[in-house]
Amino acid sequence: MKKTEKIALIGIILYLISWSLNVFRPLFIMQFINSANSSKVDATFFALPLWIVMIAFNVAIAIWLFIIAKREKTIPLVWALFGLISGLLAPVLFYAVRIYEILDKQKNNSEPIK
Repeated sequence: MKKTEKIALIGIILYLISWSLNVFRPLFIMQFINSANSSKVDATFFALPLWIVMIAFNVAIAIWLFIIAKREKTIPLVWALFGLISGLLAPVLFYAVRIYEILDKQKNNSEPIK
């Protein structure tokens, strides 16, 4: 595993922790609103359509990242998992890592000027 892929894996783990806290935030907010109002509103009625769209979008990003990562000969499963979890952040990070690898490769291949 390359150094950049290890950094990406650590980023995935840290992002999972923060994501798990953010996913359930709408339910907590709706529960708070329900406790403040006399009329009870089902929190899942409001949160479910948003979650379905978010999951479909993240699945599309994960499939796209899997194909691109396989073509670039990196670890496609890690990038697909990251895309599934983080959404739009994953392609941005993927291309940032690719640009870093390309620049690092060019820097190491060039001879120093004397």
